[in-house]
Amino acid sequence: MTNVWRSGLNVSIALLALAGTPPASVAHEGEEETPAPIQEVIGDVGDVSFPISCEAEGAQAAFDRGVALLHHMTYEVAEREFAKLTKADPSCAMAHWGIAMTLVHPVWPGLPTREVIARGASEIARARSLRKTEREAAYVEALASFYDDWEEIDHWTRIRRWDEAQAAVRERYPDDDEALAIAAVVHIAAAPKEDLTYRFNRESGVQLESLRARRPRHPGAVHYLIHAYDNPPLAEQALAAARSYDAIAPEVPHALHMPTHIFTRLGLWVESVSWNVRSREAARKLIVDGAIYSEFAHASDYMTYAYLQAGQDADARRAREVLFEAPRIQDGFVSAYAYAAVSARVEMELGEWKQAAEIQPRNPSNISWDAYPSCEALVHFARGIGAARSGQSEAARASVARLDQLVGALQAEGLPYWIKQTRVQKQAVESWMLLSEGQRTKALAGMKQAADLEDALDKHPVTPGAVLPARELYADMLLSAGRFEEALAAYEETLRISPNRFNSLAGAGIAAEGAGRERDARRHFERLLEIAGDGGTNRPGLARARSMLSDPES
Repeated sequence: MTNVWRSGLNVSIALLALAGTPPASVAHEGEEETPAPIQEVIGDVGDVSFPISCEAEGAQAAFDRGVALLHHMTYEVAEREFAKLTKADPSCAMAHWGIAMTLVHPVWPGLPTREVIARGASEIARARSLRKTEREAAYVEALASFYDDWEEIDHWTRIRRWDEAQAAVRERYPDDDEALAIAAVVHIAAAPKEDLTYRFNRESGVQLESLRARRPRHPGAVHYLIHAYDNPPLAEQALAAARSYDAIAPEVPHALHMPTHIFTRLGLWVESVSWNVRSREAARKLIVDGAIYSEFAHASDYMTYAYLQAGQDADARRAREVLFEAPRIQDGFVSAYAYAAVSARVEMELGEWKQAAEIQPRNPSNISWDAYPSCEALVHFARGIGAARSGQSEAARASVARLDQLVGALQAEGLPYWIKQTRVQKQAVESWMLLSEGQRTKALAGMKQAADLEDALDKHPVTPGAVLPARELYADMLLSAGRFEEALAAYEETLRISPNRFNSLAGAGIAAEGAGRERDARRHFERLLEIAGDGGTNRPGLARARSMLSDPES
């Protein structure tokens, strides 16, 4: 199994440019490469039928392709398709609508910049000014509800306003599959992150399941269904859709990555690695403004996470090396998150606390770190936990101070979800710092509070999982105090949200042993060996599992 997983990592870096005016091509050693046009790089994108009134030759096919790419969230390439259409037919209102759609990214992290929103508002104004059908006008006005008054009204209010307007389009045109698909993803974007009943997601999921039943090759039906069910109680319902996505768009990087959200939710590490290897190699072939497409970094993060859970520690380290050795990758939140998370994951998951305390923030330097405080926070969280758990109180204190500054930066940006997550990280570092100073009671109370706060938030779509879950950190602390029953309960709660996590399975087995619950210890240790026994890791938890299960007296 190791060789199969590792095969995707030994691929030479060859950059294929997009159509238009590409940068100089980069060849495989000993070969000559010609920049490939978009059609050859991207290939099949699935089936979309979105009738428009634009009359230029080829306008309908180009528009349908642009909308399909929009559904794949391959936004830069979709924007390029719509922009070419505006040049071929300057009177095409829906081409301007398409450009404005590519600038929103409703379920992605972070907020669009003022410059991006201003550009989208300009495109909507242009679409409003041009001739169009009544149906086309309904689409334009629905999207305008997001862009109108953007300088006075906050982002999330405008998302909710768009949700209502797009739902009205769907109701007005009940046979319009595009109206359904777009309304569904905007409804997911409008879902409160604190709502762990997932009401909005369930509502969108019902709509998308009906669309997928009718149109199994519709990219929005499959992609948005995965987003709708990317949470613990619903993930199983998206498994069939996830496994079908590559048949729709076998060369679209995000189509190859997105199923791994569901594989991660279900702890299916072999599939997660395999699909992310494919996604990363597809992303190498997309060059945006002279940089590798950001999906390369995103897939690397999910891949690293999966390797670590499966005990493939050497492969996790190599995945990190490949990410940092790659030529320049797109600057953006997705890349910044991946760089920071991958920097922190390996040492944190392996319990190499001294090394974690020495991880360098703001690496690589070409990322606009000032724009992504929640990403930088991941590294200071890792440094702080590493310092506290290796007896470096002053270093841990410095990490707490920096996390506090980053919370302030997030407050200035108005990002409530990431404010809460960064506060959880800060409190976790403070709690472990208290423990290192001998204040166990305060440390446990603080860590429990951090775990409760984190569990009240859904996982953000950009993340495969926390660098270390707060509940697992709480369980570690309970285990160190010899409170085995409570530690077991905390590890099992972590596994309920994040199944098949290596450290929680190992911790649960050890805690169950300490509590005298042999059957539970065996159950967790057997599962650990099943998912990670062939990984080659020498982590203590796996050694303990092997020892107990091979002992005839136990």
